[in-house]
Amino acid sequence: MKYYYYYFLIITLAFFVTTDSFGQKRKNAVRRYEKQKRVKTVKKVRRSKAVHYNYATLPRRGAVITHLPNNAIAYHHNKIRYSYAAGVWYRSNGRNWVVAPPVYGFRVNTLPVGYQRINVRNKAYYYYYGTYYQKRNNGYVVVEGPKDAQVDSIPKGYTTVTVNGEEFYELDGEYYMASTNDKGEEVLVVVPEPSYKN
Repeated sequence: MKYYYYYFLIITLAFFVTTDSFGQKRKNAVRRYEKQKRVKTVKKVRRSKAVHYNYATLPRRGAVITHLPNNAIAYHHNKIRYSYAAGVWYRSNGRNWVVAPPVYGFRVNTLPVGYQRINVRNKAYYYYYGTYYQKRNNGYVVVEGPKDAQVDSIPKGYTTVTVNGEEFYELDGEYYMASTNDKGEEVLVVVPEPSYKN
């Protein structure tokens, strides 16, 4: 009887040790899978179209003009005058105006003709001429460009940056990389600021 008791005890311990080991392996496998699932890679491609092809007829960032369009809407921020017309933003510079990015939080009633709708992490954004908007109440507010957003092109006035042999385009503090979407169309993807490898 004594031997049966020891035998039963050994079998019971072996069962719990095996079960615990299997459960631990399964948890580790789930963690590895979740960690891998969060990693998003951007496929880099050589772009055949000009980066600014959709806005080739519009003024470049930094361009100076003497007169605003007749339908320009006035804005103010920190005692600086801004104006908006047909999707293009202007900042006052003495008696002239400079084509410039808007201030986050500026609001427009309607989106410019030719805007692009973008969905990033289940949120809707609207893009035009280097500027991102989100719908708020009955209007659209200027917001920061979300990472992983895919846009068709950016305005002239961008800077080409090469980091670790890869080419990026910088505009208004946002970095873009040439890639393709699920349909095989050429796009520019918003990526984190690239850093040099040691």
